[in-house]
Amino acid sequence: MNLFLSLCLGVVFSCTFAEKTQDEDTLSNILTELRNLQEAQKRYTNTLDEFKSRVSSLENTVKDLQRENKELVSEIRRLKNDKRQNIDINDDQLQTDEPVEERVPNVDDIDKLLNTTFPMLKTVKGDKKTKKHVRKIRQVADTHTAFTAGLSVGEITLGDHHTVIFDKVYTNIGNAYHAHTGIFIAPCRGLYVFSTTMMVSPGKDLLLEIVKDGSIVNYIYADARSTSAYMSTTKEWTLEVNKGSEVWIRSRSQGQLHGYLHSLFSGFLLFETE
Repeated sequence: MNLFLSLCLGVVFSCTFAEKTQDEDTLSNILTELRNLQEAQKRYTNTLDEFKSRVSSLENTVKDLQRENKELVSEIRRLKNDKRQNIDINDDQLQTDEPVEERVPNVDDIDKLLNTTFPMLKTVKGDKKTKKHVRKIRQVADTHTAFTAGLSVGEITLGDHHTVIFDKVYTNIGNAYHAHTGIFIAPCRGLYVFSTTMMVSPGKDLLLEIVKDGSIVNYIYADARSTSAYMSTTKEWTLEVNKGSEVWIRSRSQGQLHGYLHSLFSGFLLFETE
């Protein structure tokens, strides 16, 4: 009898233990599912916040575009109004009764303006020849003349009264400078501006002349005898030259002139004269 009771209790205890174990497994599964649901909820919440942020950014962008659109519409209206006003002004100018000839300044007005701006060109009252001469000078020269040429060789030795031939021509408007002779021939009577830049090597010196129609006008000198560096000198002249007159640069005495385009000869017509 005791043995039977023991067996029954053992069976009941085993069943109770098995049911308890099964309940614990079920509870554990439920807790795991809850945790998964919580994590999923967090992810969805984060995604929703991100979408809200994007929507807010898009709304701001739309507002900015709407504001810019209003500004563009306002600018277009303003431009249209300006265009209408310009058209009205042009129509008024076309309908004016003032003759076109009266709007053009006459010669006396131009003379007054020139005399005010350039006092040295003021005409003498009663002197018709002087007035006519000054008006001729004021005219813009029809002949356009300008040149610049350089000495391309490295070093040349010059004798007495030797013409310097600046062979490398940079500019020669009017073709008045002749590179094969180094001589400028004036195409018209007028006031010309000439300039020369010369360079000598260390320990050397040289005296050059600017010559017009065979007569010496002036000198230009460079001296590097007391230095170990190259010496350069530039000089400019304003000369009245007749049509067909010749102007050139030549040496005064023997010496060496440094080239490599460091020595130059230039000139241009300032204005024509009678």
